[in-house]
Amino acid sequence: MAKYTISYACGHGSYEEQLFGQGKERERRIEWLERNKICPECYRAKMQAQAKSEIVTAELIYNAFSGGAYLAITKGDTYSIKEALKAAGCKWGEYIPQGDILGMSRPRKAWMIKIPDDITDDAEAITAIIRKLMDAGVQTVRVDNSPLASMAMQVARNLNAKKEVA
Repeated sequence: MAKYTISYACGHGSYEEQLFGQGKERERRIEWLERNKICPECYRAKMQAQAKSEIVTAELIYNAFSGGAYLAITKGDTYSIKEALKAAGCKWGEYIPQGDILGMSRPRKAWMIKIPDDITDDAEAITAIIRKLMDAGVQTVRVDNSPLASMAMQVARNLNAKKEVA
């Protein structure tokens, strides 16, 4: 075990890394880090550019971890339409991904609308929610295989939104 000063691949300074293992393995790791690891500022810029290149989608899911509620969760470049999403009734918050039955991953943050249980059979109410999201800048609506799926797909079709079944 030893500490090494590693130069960032982007050329913006250096940092200290603690490495373990045999000498050859440490040298290989240092070479790899100097070729591949970028500074936090460059990493942040890279992630922001990647997010801006993603289209904004809304996924309608039944989330048992949120008290058995239906949620419309946005993904993609939501930062650029943040104010429109707020105006559409979205709230910034955490949710646990649906496939995470054992609770192994951290909750994710996203703009979302909780769909009340009493309107899940009301096509007009679902239409209004999807229309608000689309007017805010959401380009794609995805639906999981819940009981709400067939109605939401029909609503999305009627609104000329892209539709996908996850």
